[in-house]
Amino acid sequence: MESSPVIGRAKEPGSQGADEDSRAVASGRAGLFALFLLCLVWRAYSLVSGNFRIQEAWSPWQYAQAFPQDLFLIACLYAIWRLWLRKGGARALALTVAVCCLVLIFQCVDARMKVRFLHPLSWAWLKYAIAEARTIGPDYTVFTGSSYWIAALASLGVLLGAFLSPWVPFARAIARALGSLERLLRIPLLGKLALVPLGILAFLSPAQPYGLHRNFVLATLLPIDRAVVGYDQHQTRPSEQPVARSTAASFAHRRDSKPALCAGRNVVLYVIESLAREQTSFGSNAENSTPVLAGLLSQGAVETPCYAQFANSSKATFGLLSGVYAAQTMEVLECEMKAMSGLPSALEDAGYSSVCVTPQHLYYQGQRTMFQRLGFGELVAFLDLQAISASQGIAFDEVGPRSRDDRLMFLWDHGRLVERQPFAATYYTMSSHYPYQFPGQVKGSEEERHGRAVRYTDTVFGELLEEYRRRGLYDNTLFVITADHGEDFKAGRFAPRHSSLTENAHEVPLLFFAPGVDMSMLRLGRARQVDVLPTILDLLGLAPQGLPLSGESLLLGERERTVFLQSYGTERTAALIDGHSKWIWESESDARWAVELDTDPRGLAPRRIDDKSEPAAKAAADSAVRRMREFAIYNEAFLRDLVAGRVALPPREATKRDG
Repeated sequence: MESSPVIGRAKEPGSQGADEDSRAVASGRAGLFALFLLCLVWRAYSLVSGNFRIQEAWSPWQYAQAFPQDLFLIACLYAIWRLWLRKGGARALALTVAVCCLVLIFQCVDARMKVRFLHPLSWAWLKYAIAEARTIGPDYTVFTGSSYWIAALASLGVLLGAFLSPWVPFARAIARALGSLERLLRIPLLGKLALVPLGILAFLSPAQPYGLHRNFVLATLLPIDRAVVGYDQHQTRPSEQPVARSTAASFAHRRDSKPALCAGRNVVLYVIESLAREQTSFGSNAENSTPVLAGLLSQGAVETPCYAQFANSSKATFGLLSGVYAAQTMEVLECEMKAMSGLPSALEDAGYSSVCVTPQHLYYQGQRTMFQRLGFGELVAFLDLQAISASQGIAFDEVGPRSRDDRLMFLWDHGRLVERQPFAATYYTMSSHYPYQFPGQVKGSEEERHGRAVRYTDTVFGELLEEYRRRGLYDNTLFVITADHGEDFKAGRFAPRHSSLTENAHEVPLLFFAPGVDMSMLRLGRARQVDVLPTILDLLGLAPQGLPLSGESLLLGERERTVFLQSYGTERTAALIDGHSKWIWESESDARWAVELDTDPRGLAPRRIDDKSEPAAKAAADSAVRRMREFAIYNEAFLRDLVAGRVALPPREATKRDG
């Protein structure tokens, strides 16, 4: 039968099935190309939405190494799809749609995981999340952000629209746009992408396996280096090695023989978010940025420089609250230690009640889980404060500046502390966290906004002191004020700090203040965050029993304590401060630098140590590198022993110190 210009060509028998197969081919091509683009978008999202502070040292080429893994994954899907087409277009299309939707969903979740938890979506993470669902449930509040889910659902809509484009008129616009983009980019059909070279690039990428580059599918297949370099070379445990006390946690604790200065007092630990010692009134800051804290020094308080091991909140707070160094790798080991003890548990064993109040969510890297396992009897975070405000009929703006308002901590009823004495209360602020939002904020450079946020937090601490006076708790409380880590700026803009080893990123203030007690004559010396816990116990007259402490009491006197600093992320850099010398080491390239802190106290002009350097300088650098390598290996081994239960912790008990 001849065709009519109006009616069209008559269909041959079986042409309907052929037409359906051709539509399945067109649909699969459009959908797979859409998946390719969306995966690149979400990969870019994981790299820039918050993680720019982790991977700031990466070059564009290192960023590009993430993309072959996505291309390899999609090319594999294309090959499977073409294979299934031989068995029928409808079945192949249904399978492809389902698999592609799952791939995109997992890619979206993986991007979000890496932004908030810095942990790739893998079988290891999924097994941990399932096993600890009840404990870490509140951590998943990160996935409730409306803007994130709007973007994720829109991406799924684009993907489904591409698959439906041969059948649904409104979806054909998506297919036309994708086709135009494909021609514009001169990208050949996905089936022509070579699986072998892409597979080689994907599997042999030199970036660290726990970096942002790792595709979630390949993370489940490839062997993952779960430890620091050299860890597997040591078959025995740290406790069996003749290493220095500063490089491995110890159950022993050296105590001061003097009478306890603050026996029986309540304890307040006030942790300021993102504050370098340099940025306080008693640092080198010319402005009076922290007048309340500075005023304590004239009332008998003592202050000393203190170093955070990491310029990272979860790692730093772990060391501060546990007295144990954190892990260098990007895994969330700190919240996987079921048997871990810390300051709150030690004080509760001595008859104290404990509470942590913070306007932070604590979802970052499972901090809430970590805080719970360290022994806080009550944990009051952002969502809890929101519930309190709702029960009291107080307006609470979650998305506005109030969500970063340190005054939210006053929503919790402090009158309960009167009945809970002795108590240990930890306050963890938020207003001075990037991007420095708080009520009454005004425009300015990021450095200026940070300075005003610090002043605001300092004011809130003054109000907290007044609250304690009003409750009759002030005179019988030991106040300890510090920060989780520092903050760095360049030309007035926030400077990424996770891979930074500068003084501003790691050196924080540390104050001890007890009304009526003159501590100003104490000579504490250089402190580390792991020293805070044993110092508090020493001031209270308590001796920790069974705490695997890496630090020591600062009351032992002014000493040149060795300081270990480590970067966080895929950059493997470390530093060691010994006396007035600071040594910096990049483990992968073995590059070394030296800083003399007496002439360069901010560490801004490190000098390279290489073959042209003096023999004495090279020998000193070799010794420092050996100590840093030893520290990383044995501390990592000890922490993994804690996670695996290979270390039997002695019974938890804190008793009154003799004398």
